Amino acid sequence: MSKPFVDFFSGRRNDHRGRTLDDLQDLDYDALHNTYDYLLWMFPLPERSSLFPEIPALTDEDIAAFRSNDALRMKLNTSFRILMRFYGLDIYAMEKGLFVTEIPSFEERSRIWLKTNSPHYPRFSRIIRSLAILGMEKYAHALVEGLERIYLTHGAVIGSATLAEWRATLPAAPVRTPQAPQARAE
Repeated sequence: MSKPFVDFFSGRRNDHRGRTLDDLQDLDYDALHNTYDYLLWMFPLPERSSLFPEIPALTDEDIAAFRSNDALRMKLNTSFRILMRFYGLDIYAMEKGLFVTEIPSFEERSRIWLKTNSPHYPRFSRIIRSLAILGMEKYAHALVEGLERIYLTHGAVIGSATLAEWRATLPAAPVRTPQAPQARAE
């Protein structure tokens, strides 16, 4: 049985450049912006990358292990939260579920990715799909919903094709009217 990503997330293997998951999760914002290969390890997919063929594809064994192992999903969640903060977003648990929303650094952080034809848009698609495949469907849906809310004010920059791609990345993603989350009154 081959489980390259279980081994990587469990600390039993390094990536193709000798880095651990902790190394990748410790990358600074410049490295997160200027490199791409880390994303293929932090958010794996069942297909090999044409740009980095040395990086393995997610196996059925990997998928089954992530879907049944809380510790692996917690490490994936850590990677997700790091990338959300990089983009000026965060995820919150609220009464009606999980919500991805802008944080105070959004205006500054969005300058690096919220652009026409941004190379970061496919990164969002990868994150969404990886989360859904690996048992974190609620997080994937929350990210799409958060991006839909951003689209409401930045649609001309994001483009309808990008929004459609994000939605299509989710299995059976319902189309809905995005709304801002309401904080629960105490």
